[in-house]
Amino acid sequence: MKIYKKYVSFGEENILGKNGVAVIYPATPCAPLNCIFCSLNKNNPIYDVSNQILADWILETQPDSIEWCGAPDSEEAYEIAEIVRKYKNNCVFVLKTAGIDSPDYLKDGADRFFDIYLPDLKFANEKTSKRLCGDSDYPAKCHIALTEISKITSVKYDNGILKRGVFCRHLMLPGELQNTLEVLDSYKDYFLSFGWLLNFMSEYTPPKHKQPLPKNLLSLLSEGEYETALNYAKQLKIEIIKPS
Repeated sequence: MKIYKKYVSFGEENILGKNGVAVIYPATPCAPLNCIFCSLNKNNPIYDVSNQILADWILETQPDSIEWCGAPDSEEAYEIAEIVRKYKNNCVFVLKTAGIDSPDYLKDGADRFFDIYLPDLKFANEKTSKRLCGDSDYPAKCHIALTEISKITSVKYDNGILKRGVFCRHLMLPGELQNTLEVLDSYKDYFLSFGWLLNFMSEYTPPKHKQPLPKNLLSLLSEGEYETALNYAKQLKIEIIKPS
C-alpha cells in the first residue's frame, strides 16, 4: 500500500480517545478535489508499506482510534479496516473524507468496517465551491453523502468516548466567513437533529507550495472571524466541539 504519511496524534478531540489517534494518509488523499488552499503537498515522497508493517505499527502505538484520511470511495479504507479488526479488534475505525463518498460505498462500509464517519463540510454554496475547489457540485454531493450517513449510522458512547457516530469538521478560511455561516445554516436545517458532533478547524496556514493564492488566503484566520462563527453557531443552538 502506498501512503503519504502516518503518525499518532494526541491533539485530536478527546472524544475520539485519550490514548492517541493513529492517522494514516494514503498516496492520493482527497482526490478528485483540487482545493487551492490544501496544505498537502502532492510532490512529497510516497512510501510503499506492507500490511504487516502497518499492523505492527498499530500494535506498537496502541491508539484508541485509527483515522483513515483517504479519497472518496477508497477501497484501501476497507483494507486498513480489515487490518485493524484482525490485530486490534477494540480499536475504533474512523473514516475521514471530503464528504462526497457515494451512498453505496458508505452503506457497504457501515455494514462491514466503519465505526465513525468524519466528513469535511467544506462549502454550502456552489459559487464558493467552484472558486475554491473547482467543483460547483460539491455542496450537492456532500448533502447526498450526509443524508445516506444519517440513515445508516447510530450514535454510541462508552465512558465519554465516541465509539460510533458522526463527527463533522469545517475548516474556517480567512476572508470566507460567509461560507462558514452558510455551512452552519445547512447543518442546522438538515442534520442537527441527529446528535452528531461538529468542530471548527481554525488552524489554517497559507500553504507555501500553492501559488498564486487569493489575497485573503495569504493570511491567518482572525480571532474576530472565529468568534463570530462561534456566536452564530450558539444562536442556532449548535454545539461546537473544541480540540483537546
